[in-house]
Amino acid sequence: MLLILTHIDISTGLSFFEIMDSFGLEKVPVVFNDFSLPESIDEILQMANGKSQLNPDANREGLVFRTADDKRFSFKAISNNFLLLDEE
Repeated sequence: MLLILTHIDISTGLSFFEIMDSFGLEKVPVVFNDFSLPESIDEILQMANGKSQLNPDANREGLVFRTADDKRFSFKAISNNFLLLDEE
């Protein structure tokens, strides 16, 4: 299974979603569309915990946060629950 996180094509002016849809490619699930970044890292890490949207029986690895305007600002918050399961 191939899931696309991002793609930038400045020559066409198409958005990421338009490009993926035009090729019939699956995108990673979008958890939040209209979002303000929390003020603390603890809040972000709490948000990273939860069930996977691809497999509801599994904990998600975390969340990738990125700007919607393709300014290339992004980071990943890894779920502490996921990390603890990996240690077992």
